[in-house]
Amino acid sequence: ERQTLTRARLVAGDPALGRRVRRLIAALLYGADAAPADLKEMRMLRERMEKELGKETSGLFHVKFGRGGLVDVEFITQALQLVHGRRHPGLRRANTLQALRAIAAACLLSAEDAATLGEHYRFLRRVSGSLRLFGARPGDTLELAGPFVSRVARSLEYPLRKEFLEDYRRRTAWVRALWNRVVPA
Repeated sequence: ERQTLTRARLVAGDPALGRRVRRLIAALLYGADAAPADLKEMRMLRERMEKELGKETSGLFHVKFGRGGLVDVEFITQALQLVHGRRHPGLRRANTLQALRAIAAACLLSAEDAATLGEHYRFLRRVSGSLRLFGARPGDTLELAGPFVSRVARSLEYPLRKEFLEDYRRRTAWVRALWNRVVPA
């Protein structure tokens, strides 16, 4: 639950109440009495999500819950926010890309790693959006035997299906390697 609160933001309602809620969340996540980030629990949760929701095989990728997918990017970002957010208030961003820029500014990831992670996040979001646009069921799954790989490749301006798949595999492998560095087993 604490991890999810890193994404909390005011979208409507009483601004004064919103400010009070933000202060309470900040105290819970980053205050003097806040529990330290439990990276072991985050890793266990991520592994469970991958197994139960991702269900990847050699012929099926899951853009959101699969290895190196969107959830890996979000968990990397949230782990760094929870571990370092108390000392670096600029990290307290609900938006993943804004949080990554703040993480780089605080030198918690190299500028190159943060930029590359942001680039891969945007790529995976575009793949996810393309799959939804083309009606992939279930959503966020890229079945290699089906028609969606070629459709997504064309929509993302890859000349060949093979080039898209190679790039997808390269990017998700990079994200997973960073996940393993940031949240070690």
